[in-house]
Amino acid sequence: MITIIDVETTSFNNDPSPYNPSNYLVSVGYRSVDIEEYLCIKHTDNKSNAYARDYIEKQLSMTTLLVGHNIKFDLSWLLECGFKYEGAVYDTMIYEYLKLGGVHGALDLSSCCNRYNIETKDDKPKEYLKDGIGFERMPWNIVEQYGRKDVEITELLYKKQ
Repeated sequence: MITIIDVETTSFNNDPSPYNPSNYLVSVGYRSVDIEEYLCIKHTDNKSNAYARDYIEKQLSMTTLLVGHNIKFDLSWLLECGFKYEGAVYDTMIYEYLKLGGVHGALDLSSCCNRYNIETKDDKPKEYLKDGIGFERMPWNIVEQYGRKDVEITELLYKKQ
């Protein structure tokens, strides 16, 4: 089963790494053929989903191909948080890098989607991030909307590629 995934995290000291002990996982969104979830892991204003870990573990156990944009980031977070995944991965960002063939081009998700005429996401989080408010403190509805859209457009990009 193919699963499209995206995570949002904290980024203390301008370091989004899961190896920075100050950082933590804020949310995980994923979709596959028969399921779509957006789960709160840890957010200042929203109750964490008590079953999030179980849901994510179950989904990963059924997944044979994990798809993401910059999947090394998402997967490193999942693995560092104790999740297990040993299947294949597909990275839409790496595909775009290779497709550009050494020609400089932006590799962020919105830029990659624009090359395929895929409607991109709302950038409300950028305003918060610019003001020093991370995903863990911006309004939950904005985090969820942004995260769900990331999963949706990553899937569209994957299908176009």
